[in-house]
Amino acid sequence: MVSRIAVQCRQCGKHLVLRITISGGHQPFLFACPYCRSELRGRLSASPGKPFGLESEDFDVTDLQDNDTDVIAVAINTDFPVSLSSIEQSAEEISITPFIALVMELGDDVTMEVMANVEALRALREEIFPHVRRASSYFTRGDLNGTRNALQKAPGGDAVDFSALNVVSVLSHAMGLLYAPIEDQSLRTEAAEEWAKTLGEALRKDKLAVESLFVEFEKPLSEHRARAFDTALNMLGAVDSLISALFAERMSITPGIDIDRYRVMRDDFDALKIRYQDAFEVASRTLAFTGRVANIAHRGDVREHADGIACSFNQALNRTTAYKREPWLADFPVAKKLYDAMKRNTRNDIGHRLVRYDFESGTLKYEDGSAENYLLFLEDYLHAVRLTHHALDVCELLWYANEAVGSK
Repeated sequence: MVSRIAVQCRQCGKHLVLRITISGGHQPFLFACPYCRSELRGRLSASPGKPFGLESEDFDVTDLQDNDTDVIAVAINTDFPVSLSSIEQSAEEISITPFIALVMELGDDVTMEVMANVEALRALREEIFPHVRRASSYFTRGDLNGTRNALQKAPGGDAVDFSALNVVSVLSHAMGLLYAPIEDQSLRTEAAEEWAKTLGEALRKDKLAVESLFVEFEKPLSEHRARAFDTALNMLGAVDSLISALFAERMSITPGIDIDRYRVMRDDFDALKIRYQDAFEVASRTLAFTGRVANIAHRGDVREHADGIACSFNQALNRTTAYKREPWLADFPVAKKLYDAMKRNTRNDIGHRLVRYDFESGTLKYEDGSAENYLLFLEDYLHAVRLTHHALDVCELLWYANEAVGSK
């Protein structure tokens, strides 16, 4: 639904009309005043069956006066991209909605496919996510009974026979449901199978060495697992940013669409860049665990990594850099595809605070003077979310292997 709201800029005092697409939930947005180019921030809140609320410290909701002429209307969308030609128009001009314009570009079939995933994301966020978040909180604290009880309260949870199933596998399945609308399932499965094969080979070659690894892993792995769950759930819980990312991904591979002609008015870069960096750090530190197992499986020496450099587990986990861990992905060519999908320059610049969001152009500005459409960052962010699932797969299989080794 598109709502027309007249507002007055507090900087220049002029009136404008916001054509806001109401998507539900909390929609923080950011745009430039079409008259004075001042930074205008707003936050729209909408819940089913309730009137929406609009808050801002940069503009006031008002009524247009008879003498208001040549008023400019600004199209505000926080979930799907808007053509630059539609962002600022005369308030008196009647035009198709930004969403219909996007459908005309993407085509009905692609739009329906993306919208099916969007609706699934929203439904899962409302119905399943809170239960999975609570279950994960119990699990990362070592409370399997609490994990089970939380999962049983989820929709369909009362039908699960926990006496016949491992509670960790049920939690993994529930997490998988949350990822399903945004994931390349085949790639994720291949990466998990690659990891399982490596772990199995290490156990076959030197079971005692793997058992020693689990003793060494115990406390660091417990903390790493908790961070992996926290990072994943923080990203999966913010579904609005994932919706924009899904559209951006399809637009970037659709022939004939120039994504630089589109923009999304999201005001969330400060929040997303932290989660993005967290995802990268979790994924990088995951290599300290998978690398030790691969060393046993492929070289018969727990210390010797794929790049020929030998180091202790503490050095691999705490006393090295992500850059130095990356060569260890040579032992995991499928997982490497998930890692490579994240842009190195973006994560490095964010880590060193060398990038900022420019609200007027809708781009990320880098220290070297280059600029990148924020939609492309959202697509990159989507790859980071997918990578967190691989980190969880690694933790899950290490859990099973540790249980199997410890029970014999």
